[in-house]
Amino acid sequence: MSDEQHLISVSVLADPDGEQTRSLRRWLQRDNKVAKSPDITPSTPQPDPEAMSSALDWLDFAVSSAIGLSSLIVSIATWCSTRASGQQVRVSSDRGSSVVVSEAEAAPDRADERAAEVLGDGAPEE
Repeated sequence: MSDEQHLISVSVLADPDGEQTRSLRRWLQRDNKVAKSPDITPSTPQPDPEAMSSALDWLDFAVSSAIGLSSLIVSIATWCSTRASGQQVRVSSDRGSSVVVSEAEAAPDRADERAAEVLGDGAPEE
């Protein structure tokens, strides 16, 4: 990854009322590896006037390194493991690539692989 920042959008799957997204936001704000990382900056999502969603439906981050994105993925996966429902989270890049993160990505080597997928130029995961 170059020195440029990439916009990373994070959305909790199966979260009709936005409560899980708010929970994930609080989790990430308390995680020192994410909250204090110089490679990860929370961003305010730009509303799409044609979209039916609101800013409560996803979280945006500017990420400037694959290491920062791996840390974000590990934190998200750890949060997923604390959910009774086996929650999953979609992590998408401004390049159009995305992955679905679950507690399985909590291992750092798996998170590195998933970060590479998000930053790659492949087609979005369905």
